[in-house]
Amino acid sequence: MKNKILKKETSARGFKDTFNIHRVKDLKLVGDLEIPYISKYVGPIPKKIINVLRHPSNPELYFVHHYLFDYTFDGRNGFWYGCMEDSIREKAYLCKMKQYQGIISPDYSIYIDLPFAHQIWNIYRDRVTCMWLRSLGLNVVFNVRWGDYRTYKIVFQGIEKHSVLAVGSHGLIKHPENRTIFMSGFKEMIRRLEPSTLIIYGPYTNEMREQCEKNNVQVVHFVAEQVEARKGEQ
Repeated sequence: MKNKILKKETSARGFKDTFNIHRVKDLKLVGDLEIPYISKYVGPIPKKIINVLRHPSNPELYFVHHYLFDYTFDGRNGFWYGCMEDSIREKAYLCKMKQYQGIISPDYSIYIDLPFAHQIWNIYRDRVTCMWLRSLGLNVVFNVRWGDYRTYKIVFQGIEKHSVLAVGSHGLIKHPENRTIFMSGFKEMIRRLEPSTLIIYGPYTNEMREQCEKNNVQVVHFVAEQVEARKGEQ
């Protein structure tokens, strides 16, 4: 496996770091695509989670998650494109994140109908964000997101085994085709990464339960906030 650590200036003199290289500098990069290595998580297990758009009065009790439509946290005003190095937005984001007990790394979508290059880009961004935030001393559980079988050689590469990982299943179970793709990757993830604990946001089906119990994976399950809200309206 090819490994690399960037050791160079974050940007050329006189130019802004539009590529967010400052977040990648000093991270261990693996494989031919040089994506960040995800080390084993060491930190508290979430007991409460809340989405990044909300503002709880006691954030220190929560892990913040990004299981939302991408446009709500990405785009020109989002954390990646809208937060350059040492910018007011980046500082504001970090200030907010540091109030929480921890973070589940951003869930950049890997739609199977996206060009494969874009899927790789989103895999890369999720990893960069996770490891960069950890380097700043935050508790960050890595969120594993896969697409179809083509993503397996990338999305599961360079993640340390027997760790605590997060998985979002919300919106991926109801439609038969989506469910098949999700479960195929779910089984492959457990086989390759052998997680010690899975934090699951969204449906926790009998098929998922069977896989976890068979492989001695502990599960911390959170019902999607959208579902909880609908229950409250009934």
